[in-house]
Amino acid sequence: MSTVRILFLVLLAFVSLRGHVAAANFTGITLGLVSTSWNTQLPSAVATRAGFFKEEGLEVRGITITRGGPVMMAMLASGEAQFVISGVVAMLRGIASGFPAVIVGGTVDKLDFTLLGAKGLTGVNDLRGKVIGVTGAGSSSEFAVVESLKRKGLVKDRDYTLVYAGDESVRVAALQTGRVHAIPVSAGRR
Repeated sequence: MSTVRILFLVLLAFVSLRGHVAAANFTGITLGLVSTSWNTQLPSAVATRAGFFKEEGLEVRGITITRGGPVMMAMLASGEAQFVISGVVAMLRGIASGFPAVIVGGTVDKLDFTLLGAKGLTGVNDLRGKVIGVTGAGSSSEFAVVESLKRKGLVKDRDYTLVYAGDESVRVAALQTGRVHAIPVSAGRR
């Protein structure tokens, strides 16, 4: 049995013991997915296509809710999902606060965002006094923007303002309409 397959099966066995799905007719495992990007969707798609879940008698239902890691933590806490594929920032914050979750593994070893700017912006310093739209409070996109701009000498609330604009499609619309001046876009959505 391959290492990837063992990881999926161990993880799913663990999460299946954590609770039952709220939906009345579904007795399988609900998998919360934080993004439509390939790095979020690919692991469960491969496991499904390869028949790993079926071979083990598992019915797995994926639900994509593109609102950020804190929403994924809430899904775990409420029992709406027994497993999530999400950014690590909210997971680590939740665990540090006492939430009984376990991080089993990761699919990427770094955050992979591109900061898209409005027409006319030519560099990071042009973001001074501007508004940047991120997914939500505690999301990986917020963390990536704040940390990367700090390394370039820009400080949140002093040099630029963050707004919680929602998932990428909503952020793109906010950029196009001028509501925000820049947005982070993940690798799978470029």
